[in-house]
Amino acid sequence: MLLILRWVTRVSGIVSAARGWRDLSGRRRTADTSPRARWKMVRPGHCFVYGPGLCPQTRPVRDVYGQEVVLPVKHRLLLQLPFGSATLGRGASENRPRRTAEIVYHTTRRIVNDNPWHRLPDNPPFVLPDEESAVRNFNVKARPVHFLHIDDILPEPFVGDPSAPVVVLGTNPGFNGERTIREKSEPGFVARLRANLLHQSSDSPFAFLAPDVSGRHRQWWEDKLKHLIAHFGPGAVAKSILAVEFFPYPSHRYGHGRLALPSQQYSFDLVRNAIKRKAVIVLTRGERRWLREMPELVGDNLVTLEQPFSAPISPGNCCGSGYQKVVEAIKRGRS
Repeated sequence: MLLILRWVTRVSGIVSAARGWRDLSGRRRTADTSPRARWKMVRPGHCFVYGPGLCPQTRPVRDVYGQEVVLPVKHRLLLQLPFGSATLGRGASENRPRRTAEIVYHTTRRIVNDNPWHRLPDNPPFVLPDEESAVRNFNVKARPVHFLHIDDILPEPFVGDPSAPVVVLGTNPGFNGERTIREKSEPGFVARLRANLLHQSSDSPFAFLAPDVSGRHRQWWEDKLKHLIAHFGPGAVAKSILAVEFFPYPSHRYGHGRLALPSQQYSFDLVRNAIKRKAVIVLTRGERRWLREMPELVGDNLVTLEQPFSAPISPGNCCGSGYQKVVEAIKRGRS
């Protein structure tokens, strides 16, 4: 009985606190205070939009990265209380939102996140400002092989044309000591990688195969794609491949399963868009992670490898008719 009374008190407090608030279309809304709604507020992969105060239609609305976004009025926006306000264990008075508090709107259909990488600093540390604290805290306890080298080289969340017909999925960028720092700090490569992060047009969108790029990172990708390069040439392959990493920052080995960052959602959105346009998805490393995050990957256009870690994308290493699917996708993309 005591438990029921507490629940009624909390719910009534939350609902009364939300009374009189309106969404962007001017409609009166009450907060969805069900346990499922509170779970949605923090579930990775959902898009939240923030706005100041009562958030009238004329005020700017910002996404999870702080960028202003334009939302058509026809989008049905449901009012949610700020994070923590709808948490069990708080009294009705603590659930009352302040006018200066940020109100969380959760759309009924997913909105693709804006590119967060335009905020990457020009100088070290090469980490998004809103992620630096989490990464630093992780590095304090991380093993040397899992240490994230944000002070040394640029992140590589994705490389290539976002509309490429073939998408290659990996875990996170590699790091092999001073040689990696030296090679990936070359001005030409840095300029290409920064342009890539902003999706700027390029003669070679897949920067690792650009004519002015050399080093071990180029050799690694040439070995991975050597059969396709022999078939189409490096220029055509560079315009047909998009590589997306599950985690954006470099380390010697992947070990960041418990560290979830907002910028990952943008990379996941690139893959979801590729699925919608029926691109061929080559799943190399991190199969369980990718499928757990995006079950929609499973389908006719998913290609897996017999030996995913070091073996190339080849007729003998692609499962089933996977290699032929890759070849046909590049042909369609060139036509």
